[in-house]
Amino acid sequence: MKDVAERLRSLLRYLHRTRRTAIDLSPHVIAPLLYAYEGVPSILERDQIAAVLETASKDTTPIGLRDQAILQLLATYGLRSGEIRNLKIEDIDWRTEIDPHPPTPRPVPVPICR
Repeated sequence: MKDVAERLRSLLRYLHRTRRTAIDLSPHVIAPLLYAYEGVPSILERDQIAAVLETASKDTTPIGLRDQAILQLLATYGLRSGEIRNLKIEDIDWRTEIDPHPPTPRPVPVPICR
């Protein structure tokens, strides 16, 4: 939509420069305000999350298992993508907690659910 407004303004400027219109109408064309990620939903409903996790659990390839682990970390612990990306195997104490290295001054361990 923003591109259409820009093209229309360009056409109106051309028409004014070539004296086909008496006044320049291009400043009167206002492009819609679009924000980054405007169309992306901010949250998923519980049933949507369950459907995604169920779909991911069907893929038993190594990449599918990796994807399922990432989705579980997102859904269960609410970790951010950067925290998951920076997570190392040494950050996991398999008996008690995960330390995801959040962007805070001190680490916040997350308990592992059983």
